[in-house]
Amino acid sequence: MESLRDIVREEVFKYASNGRGANVILFTLSDEQHGVYAVNAVDYPIRKYVAGVVVMARLADDQVVIEEDTTDKPLLDALL
Repeated sequence: MESLRDIVREEVFKYASNGRGANVILFTLSDEQHGVYAVNAVDYPIRKYVAGVVVMARLADDQVVIEEDTTDKPLLDALL
């Protein structure tokens, strides 16, 4: 059975899809020690704008805290 940590990591990282979006490169970021998972977008190939965090969640004991979600498909729905 998957742990909550595994589920959160998997669902967050799905937002990185194949690593590319509309004029951006998407990077998965994780801090396993603290249970923090994120997807960050960086302009590519030309760095014109600061893109930033697409989605970020962390574990706090046995709860999931969604710190950022700028998507049109909410992480909350994916986790439910």
